[in-house]
Amino acid sequence: MTRLRAIDQRLIDWVQAIYLWIFDRTGMQVGVCTFLLLAPLFLIRGVDGWGAFIALAMCGLYSFLLVAAQTTGLATFNMMARGWRESPFRLAAMALDVGFLVADLITLDLARMAGDVILIVVFLYLSCIQLRDREPPEHRQLAPEGSSA
Repeated sequence: MTRLRAIDQRLIDWVQAIYLWIFDRTGMQVGVCTFLLLAPLFLIRGVDGWGAFIALAMCGLYSFLLVAAQTTGLATFNMMARGWRESPFRLAAMALDVGFLVADLITLDLARMAGDVILIVVFLYLSCIQLRDREPPEHRQLAPEGSSA
């Protein structure tokens, strides 16, 4: 079990490094990344009609709550991330999601496999990252000052 925890921690660190790289270049918040990953999921899964509308509304609400937590203070956001990282429900969700992924792998349903991977990344790893107080760096100008480009 300790070995699985170490692998899980490495995956969380990897997702956190990717997010911080994205944040440094774009200033995009975790909630926006979450929405951009979850919104196409319902198209991949083939949800249509009112189900798609309700699912999209739930994704929007969840993403809004993440953005609100990140903008009000990193202490609140990091407390939520730590709580989810250490939650026994996360392990149950991980087992369930990996079970779905294996079942979809057996049936070779590529669309559902892609959806399972997105759910694993968002709910099991992106929700666990902790942030430092930092601003995205200023982007470099394409041409140095004083040159006529």
